[in-house]
Amino acid sequence: MNMIDPIVQAISDFGKAAEFLVTTTGVYDKATGKVGSSTVSVNITVLEQGYVSSDLPNSLVEQGDRKIIFTNKGLSSRPTTQDKITIGTTTLSIIDVNPISKQSDVLVYVCQTRAM
Repeated sequence: MNMIDPIVQAISDFGKAAEFLVTTTGVYDKATGKVGSSTVSVNITVLEQGYVSSDLPNSLVEQGDRKIIFTNKGLSSRPTTQDKITIGTTTLSIIDVNPISKQSDVLVYVCQTRAM
């Protein structure tokens, strides 16, 4: 057993339902002067954790940020800072993405998120 297996099992056993909102940027529209975008929703299961106070000083982590952990199951692309995660009625912006890999395959994403 490797260190990723227990994380995947914990997500399966203790995770909660969430929506992963993938935003893709379109092309520039000369008529409107704007760049279009579209959002696709993917149902995922996540573990949610807070950060400890020692994570706060001298980092990008702010008080109230949440660590969201989920598998790549159902995702067609890597999460980016343009994407969002909704848990219940709370929508979170992704601040940073840390993929966890087994050999060359990404199995789990750990995202720093912030309430909008």
